Amino acid sequence: MASRLARPVARFRRHERIYSREAYLSRTLQARTTKGLALEALNRCHVMLLKLVRQRSARRKAASPASPPENAGASAAGNDMDVDVEEQSGLPIARPCTAGNDGSEEVCHVFQELSSWNRCLWYVGLQLRELTAPGELSLVQVRDQGCGHEQEERSRQGRLLFRLLITLHHCVVSLDLCQAIIEDCSFGEFHYFVAEPIQRNSTLRKLTLGGFRGYDFIRPALFAAIATKTDLQEFDFVDSGVFLDMINPLRVLLENATANISKLSIPGLHFDAEHANRLVASLGRNGTIQELSVHVSILSSLFPSGTARFLVYVGNCERLQALTVTDDRDVIATVEVRSIVEALLLPRSNILRLKLLGFLLDEDCAYQFSRLLARNGPLESLDIIECRWMRVAPLSPYSIITQEVEHGLGLVGPHISRHVRTWVEAFIQNTTLRFLALDLFLLTAVDFGIFFEALSSVRSLRTVLVGGVAVKDLPQLGQIIRDTGMCQRVSVDAEYLVYPALLYALEDCPQVLRHASVNSSREPSPAVCRETLLNLTTARWCQLTTLRLCLSQEFFDDSLAGAMDQCLNEATSLKELELGGCEEPDLSRLTGEGSLNPVLRALFSSPSMRTLKVCRFRFGLANLRFLAEAVLTNRTLCEFLFSSCDPVENTKLLQFIAQDFAENDTMIDLRVPKYGEVETQVERAVIQGVLGRNMGFVTCAAHFVVYEERSGRCEDSLDRVHQSSALTSKVQELATAEEGEATEMIRSMFPTT
Repeated sequence: MASRLARPVARFRRHERIYSREAYLSRTLQARTTKGLALEALNRCHVMLLKLVRQRSARRKAASPASPPENAGASAAGNDMDVDVEEQSGLPIARPCTAGNDGSEEVCHVFQELSSWNRCLWYVGLQLRELTAPGELSLVQVRDQGCGHEQEERSRQGRLLFRLLITLHHCVVSLDLCQAIIEDCSFGEFHYFVAEPIQRNSTLRKLTLGGFRGYDFIRPALFAAIATKTDLQEFDFVDSGVFLDMINPLRVLLENATANISKLSIPGLHFDAEHANRLVASLGRNGTIQELSVHVSILSSLFPSGTARFLVYVGNCERLQALTVTDDRDVIATVEVRSIVEALLLPRSNILRLKLLGFLLDEDCAYQFSRLLARNGPLESLDIIECRWMRVAPLSPYSIITQEVEHGLGLVGPHISRHVRTWVEAFIQNTTLRFLALDLFLLTAVDFGIFFEALSSVRSLRTVLVGGVAVKDLPQLGQIIRDTGMCQRVSVDAEYLVYPALLYALEDCPQVLRHASVNSSREPSPAVCRETLLNLTTARWCQLTTLRLCLSQEFFDDSLAGAMDQCLNEATSLKELELGGCEEPDLSRLTGEGSLNPVLRALFSSPSMRTLKVCRFRFGLANLRFLAEAVLTNRTLCEFLFSSCDPVENTKLLQFIAQDFAENDTMIDLRVPKYGEVETQVERAVIQGVLGRNMGFVTCAAHFVVYEERSGRCEDSLDRVHQSSALTSKVQELATAEEGEATEMIRSMFPTT
């Protein structure tokens, strides 16, 4: 290792004086922080550096008598290129990780130049993020990446940094690998810059892989490298379809005697019977998997008796605690659901969490779920809210409750549906379920009372998410939830178009309204729209977390701004706000060019808002400047999504924000549509760098609160982001706490004197 590092370092020192001009440009780039000049300096530096790189590359090619073999060329190019990158950026790229187990330094030296690393990595769609713990880095995929000619020039440099990070830095513990890193890349370059570093790395704990469907020529080498990663704890394959070349590497990874993988997610990987049989056999030989997400096609491998081999594995694997199965077919899955339930009913099954996605269910499926819940076994969480229901199959004749119990629960009579009987049978016997999410499509309004009365008897149940409730049934549902004492446990996971009459009907049961929308195309007049907003101002709407407004030009006036300001001020639980235009309203025409629209000012009135979306408007320069300033100075806002009907305004807003974005400590996501190929390359790179830094603040502060990591970095981070709702969410995640508990934990860090 030392000899390999000595060559590029010595070469850099030898050429230090020759390329002092580039070093000066890089230092100038870091020093220019005056408003409006930093971005200009950055752009000039990039242009001049690219010219110098092209000149040196041309000289090297002219001096080369013959082309070397492809792999050798990639290696040689890598050795030459490290000098170029080091000279341009001023980064000590050949220096190994300095945060070792010996405690020599608190964090790696990469953290000192994190924004510079991210500027280079951005061109291959990657960014370094401090997400898992203080001092640990994740190399993640980002939405915005370099493009056009500059992308081609610098993507190879980004691949070099990728190689160095993966091979030299054990502080990198997580990797998102996407197709952006191999675009315009030969097989030799891919092997040298990507596959070989992954194979050599021994510290990655999580790997996410996706976007390689059209790259048949490199997939075998990539998958073979992944098969050697015995230190991986989590592997997530996000592509969908048939990838037969992925099966054998997965088998090798699972069957390795030193494997540590505990979470395997392959929900889009389709199987035929032969390959399903092979993978199930490897799962059976594995001794570490605890969480598994698969496609329903894995059930295609059957024993002669007709039983799915995979479900025999599930029913007899005591280590497996969480199972997710995805179905993208359009056929009723009665047989598959029955098979899954049969597996979970086996004595050795230890599944705590079951989640089904995309299944088409019928009443027989509901009966199978009731059997599972009535068993009163280890199952703690059942999530089937993203499944669809159809009224086609009759309920199975078998019943697990007596006629006496049926009479006691009021389950006798033609007005009681078979579907609700099925669930009641399960609820009255269950004492272990803690989380339930399901669609109530097959329940009638008459069924609600019996359903929730039985559900309230499950004392272990903490959270219930329901969907599929028609708006006309909301008032009755809310009343029943209140009467059964389930207000603190039940949430309706659906968005409803609200209007004054509906809000009046829900006054006694406001907890059912979590996601509301107001649309001017459905409102008779601006006055009714204002009345709707004012009705949402009262404190009774304690669970309203999302509000979407879609308004046309005639609705925007001072009275609307006042109603919005009052509504958002009192909506203390609101987390997400979206203001969208209907028929492309022009806000600058409403107040005159150079004047600020008061509605935009009202958007920032909420004390708890985490996400703001503003889209489908024409704004004008004054409104754009206000939005940029408001986003930069808001202490609770964490995510901002913007889209103008005029693409030029998208560019302008990015330029306004990027000038002073380094002063913001709380923003962790900012999205603006692209316009052209190189219009906002520099600004986007700068913004991504700041977003990554801010995510690190949240991670460090949360560990300070939850785990009492009293380092200087963590304490400083808490001072910066203690008002951020992103910190509250992170504390909730780490401490497995409710929002109120997380808020109190943060407040306890600042005792009053």
